Amino acid sequence: MCARFSSIVVLLFFSGPVLSLAAEATTSPTNEGMESLEIAHTHEAKRLASLCLTGMHDSLAEPNSGRLNLTFTVRDEPPYYYEITFDKGWQVFRCDSQPLPKGSPQPKQDRSPTPEIWIRNESCLIVQRPGAGTISRYERDHWLQSIDPLPFDPRLLGVAGSLLEFERKHLTLELFEKLISDYGYESYAVETADHMFRVMFECKQPDMQARLFIWLDQKFHPVKSQMWGMDSAGTKWSLSQMTIVHRGDFEGVNVPLGAEIMIDGKIEARVHCDWQMVNQPINAKAFDLGALEVKPHTLVVDNRAAQPFIEKVIGGKSAPSVPIPSSPVRLIFIYVNIALVILIAALVAYRRYSRMAR
Repeated sequence: MCARFSSIVVLLFFSGPVLSLAAEATTSPTNEGMESLEIAHTHEAKRLASLCLTGMHDSLAEPNSGRLNLTFTVRDEPPYYYEITFDKGWQVFRCDSQPLPKGSPQPKQDRSPTPEIWIRNESCLIVQRPGAGTISRYERDHWLQSIDPLPFDPRLLGVAGSLLEFERKHLTLELFEKLISDYGYESYAVETADHMFRVMFECKQPDMQARLFIWLDQKFHPVKSQMWGMDSAGTKWSLSQMTIVHRGDFEGVNVPLGAEIMIDGKIEARVHCDWQMVNQPINAKAFDLGALEVKPHTLVVDNRAAQPFIEKVIGGKSAPSVPIPSSPVRLIFIYVNIALVILIAALVAYRRYSRMAR
């Protein structure tokens, strides 16, 4: 997956009011524009920011479980398709990246050659790359260290973004709040004339002058965000990106329906969320190994121990506790084992056929 796409995926997590999109999108950012967003550093502004963040946390947690199809389009590239299922407030989830539909034009950017499936359940993280012929188990939080754009929590559209992308590409609401605190961002808020809440996060680190603004509606749902940075000379602020999030009710719950990500005043990417269900019971088996469609002789590799091992061969004889050497020999070892399993199966089939022929 190309770096450009990965960085844009991170921009999904910023949001804002649709009403002011046209005016802001056509105006070049200036210091004056930045000054118009200033919020006084008062005790009352800090108190209101704390209230807004508490309200935002509660509002984003309203969809405790759900299933949706998500379409992500970068400029004029063919769309990316995802199927996302989650439960228990993102404690367990499944994210499927879907291949391009047949007949789609070849993308200009590099793309993952095969679909990927990520499942996080109560005990581990399961990753399936069908083209590789293996399924891997990891510790539950391994997904936070992944360089892939999957998986991400769709509820966070408009909340976090490139402000934090050097640290995390995959965020939970709790991680966002922790990173804001760890990196010394101070928050202030004000109620605007159109009865929105504008929250400003101001970085206090000397080597990073940045401000993140998040607009919230009266129920503390994020609807727009802007990221501003200071130039190298330290004299001028500039608007680096803005995200507009469209929200609505689905089955009585407020959810994100889509978003536009803007860079330098131009729409760089669009997101569309097609919700299938919200806050309905989801069978725990949906987050288990048995929910995957696998071909015979697929290896299940457990990476949770210090020495990874082949847990079993689906559709073939089990091979428990077979150790796997460290990289780069590891991949060769896996493929050799796959070849051996296929060879044995072929020999067995040949012998049966020979006996029947007699």
